[in-house]
Amino acid sequence: MQASDDFSWVASGATESAAAGTVLGTGVKITTGTLGFAPAGTRLLTVGEQAMEVRKKVGLVTSVPFNHATPAGFIAHNKTRNDYHGVATEMIASGVDVLIGGGPPNYTDANTSRASHFGAGSWISQPDFECVTKGQISFSYIKSKADFERVADGENVPDKLFGLARVAETFQYSRPGVANKTVLPFTDAVNADVPSLATSTRAALNVLEKDEEGFFLMLESSAVAWAGHANQTTRVVEERLSFNDSVDAVTDWVEKKLEFGRDAGHGDLRPRDRLPRWPRCGRREGLDRPDGCRRPAAERVVGLGW
Repeated sequence: MQASDDFSWVASGATESAAAGTVLGTGVKITTGTLGFAPAGTRLLTVGEQAMEVRKKVGLVTSVPFNHATPAGFIAHNKTRNDYHGVATEMIASGVDVLIGGGPPNYTDANTSRASHFGAGSWISQPDFECVTKGQISFSYIKSKADFERVADGENVPDKLFGLARVAETFQYSRPGVANKTVLPFTDAVNADVPSLATSTRAALNVLEKDEEGFFLMLESSAVAWAGHANQTTRVVEERLSFNDSVDAVTDWVEKKLEFGRDAGHGDLRPRDRLPRWPRCGRREGLDRPDGCRRPAAERVVGLGW
């Protein structure tokens, strides 16, 4: 109740993404600003590591740099979240199967190319970037919107995927026009060669589902926090809609994997004037009934159980 009654209480000790991500990723409360370590310095086992221990695939998808605090909280360990090069090195070598986000050194927030920048404020070191882009590690590397869409559509799906969208940091939040706080969502032209979070989600699911042992996927529309920090309500709405589309992508994937049917039919829900005339079969309905009595199993059942 104090949190809702006294904003100054919230502001005096608010958590941040590294601590919050680690709590979600390990179940242990930690000191703010750190990743994967308990306050006493004990290295914590993350849910990503636990999933890999039982041979499940792991994917981390975000709309901000791939090694930002929240996705890092599910796999990485570092005494400071700000050691982005160190966090990137660990995440790349961690054994996860999918890493998707922003952060390449050779693109701007406007989705335009530039000379690679590996100094202060960069997200990945030159050695790691070269390993990724030159195929020196086990990931298949993609970067263009078309690349992401092909994998999302099921074309040449790799066993491991590293997707770095062509933006310095965020997929869309930091694009030109971020200072326009009074316009309607999507008034400012979007970064054209950047995949949507929903497309990235579909691509990740296609990779992860290749293993019958199952998988763990962390999906985050993280730039909503960036928009919230800046009181940029227009782009808060954009990020929320982006996340909704991503949840829809997951829901669609789940529904395609579920099979619905009935062991024996006991009715058919239709308007009275469209009821079919089923052959009279007696009371027994099983495999021994005549072919003329069989009813096709429903491909999808919604809200009806008899």
